[in-house]
Amino acid sequence: MCLVLLGVQKTAFCQSKCAVVYDQFDIMPVLPDFQETMYRHASTKISPIIGSMAAKDPECMLSGLYAKLLVNSQGKVIDVFFLTYMPFVLQERLCEEFLKMEQFQPATYNGRAVCAMFPYVIRCMSWQE
Repeated sequence: MCLVLLGVQKTAFCQSKCAVVYDQFDIMPVLPDFQETMYRHASTKISPIIGSMAAKDPECMLSGLYAKLLVNSQGKVIDVFFLTYMPFVLQERLCEEFLKMEQFQPATYNGRAVCAMFPYVIRCMSWQE
């Protein structure tokens, strides 16, 4: 289940289990075959969710998606922070999908795996009827 914080933009997040989140590290969290994996995830998991929800609610139609994924020291996404405004119902559904991501190589600091943020960005989404 996701929670919502109200501010300039809505931010959704799920349960955090990191005592410390590193913003400086030797190696950032990374996915294997980064470009291919990101493209495949965005096109087969994220875009279909947005498209199906936008068919029901036009406010769910996004032109881009900016999120920060909190990756734990085991390489699993444990929190999601959305920087793009969207309806709460879409935040919840996307949060559920992001939390399924477990294949990250975690960030490292001084040679040990640590919790860190991973920027998830889809710059341009075009929708056709």
